[in-house]
Amino acid sequence: MRETFRQERRLAIASRVNKFWYMLRKIPLIGKKIPAGVYEADGWKRFARIYTAIREVFGKFFGAAFYLAVFIGGPAFLIGYVIREGGVPDAVRCAQWVFLFMTVSGALIYTDVFDASEEKYYAIILMRVKPKESALSTLVFMLISRGLPMALFLTGAALLFPDRFSPVSAVCAAVFWLLAKVIGAAASLKLALLPDENKTGPRVKTAILLGSLACAVGLPFLGVPAPAWLWPVLAGVSLAAGVFCLRYLLRCEEYATAYKQILKREACFPEATDASSLQAESVEKSIGQTEENRSAFHGIAGLHKLFVKRHRKILWRRNLILAGILAVLAAALLAFVAFAKPEKVPLSRILMTLPFLMYLINQGQNVAATLFINCDQALLRYGFFRKRRVILSLFGYRLASLTLMNLLPAAVVAVALPGVQVLSGAQPDARMLAFTALCPMALSLFFSVHRLSMYYLLQPYTDTRQIRSPLYKAVDTITYAVCLFFLNTGDDVSVSAESLGTGYLVFSLAYVAIALVLVWWRAPKTFRVRA
Repeated sequence: MRETFRQERRLAIASRVNKFWYMLRKIPLIGKKIPAGVYEADGWKRFARIYTAIREVFGKFFGAAFYLAVFIGGPAFLIGYVIREGGVPDAVRCAQWVFLFMTVSGALIYTDVFDASEEKYYAIILMRVKPKESALSTLVFMLISRGLPMALFLTGAALLFPDRFSPVSAVCAAVFWLLAKVIGAAASLKLALLPDENKTGPRVKTAILLGSLACAVGLPFLGVPAPAWLWPVLAGVSLAAGVFCLRYLLRCEEYATAYKQILKREACFPEATDASSLQAESVEKSIGQTEENRSAFHGIAGLHKLFVKRHRKILWRRNLILAGILAVLAAALLAFVAFAKPEKVPLSRILMTLPFLMYLINQGQNVAATLFINCDQALLRYGFFRKRRVILSLFGYRLASLTLMNLLPAAVVAVALPGVQVLSGAQPDARMLAFTALCPMALSLFFSVHRLSMYYLLQPYTDTRQIRSPLYKAVDTITYAVCLFFLNTGDDVSVSAESLGTGYLVFSLAYVAIALVLVWWRAPKTFRVRA
């Protein structure tokens, strides 16, 4: 088992090192300076190993801190804020209930030992590592690498709030967390060995998750405090159950059968699975073959029109459903504002939520995936399709269609915003109403151009339909973070609604112009299938 432990750690480090260099070599300008032989150079490999080791250690501690702060402390303080006038436990005691039940659900759902992953697939399926030794070594590494940061942060919480969470309770809570992982690993192994695991496993996990969430929220709302004896008792009970489960893990010899159920290629490589599912959906449900699909146009225009008609279910139906849902929500909001007359919300605060809302309802990413899987992946193999004239002409047709599709749900938002202003008694003038309605339309145009231009300029999909462009992922992450920033800082903004709306309009138009120039300049060179 010791050799298996070292082998899997070396495999994990090698995998991270290769991903690190692959990411750097895909960055424009910088990537061209890094030679292909960097994967074999001892000095560079040593540097990458040190970097990945530091990132691994930092990631474990940061992950534990983030988990306790966001998933434990966040809900606890929210519950305490909502019910603070009812004489119920304070946020620290609420956090203890949340930590308890989140640990119970997480122990079964996120085990590390029996979770499908690329590294586990490589080790057991390709390298023929003994499944039992692999599982036990993963369990030991998880308990050390994740248990140590958790114990340290729990001890820190006890030092900060000694009157609510004693050091003895912190130690017992850490013991409970560690043993919960052992119990969860044994339960996951037992579920994987059941003959009807595919039917019962997800149901059991869903029931445990829903029950844990209900208890984590319900007990603080009912005013039930976390008693001082809670964690010592839980530590004792989990110790007895943990010894029994550890005995089962050591004696069981059916790990190969369990991993055969878990380590399926579509589960270990979700990016390829998502694309394959999208392809199956578009082929089986969304492609029409009726006579009406024959286009009256020819050439590139005819190709695009035929594609849109055959895929109108996956392209247009989603936007129609989304527009319908938004219309119902908008009608309910307008009725609430008209009859309830709530406290007026500043228009600037409403406009600050627009980027995040338009990011969510924009269908550019789904459309790009559909274009690649059902059209571009095959046609990019032909020389005529990679010509500059063809690429730019098809981009124009696609941009027009995508913009029109996204403007449908955006129009619902554009009607709802002025309606809220009028019904709330704000009495805005006609210029301000028109100005407010233009903002969601401008942001819809921005996201449409942004999604399609990123697809053409970065083309993230490989021949196996996986997204392998670090820059594409980084741009998408930054876009999401900026939209989330606008959403979360809306209460603190002091910018006027007119200035904010003007900024949206100017930025959207400027971005569209720059993106179109970049596509005209670079797309004929970058629009290729990745190796």
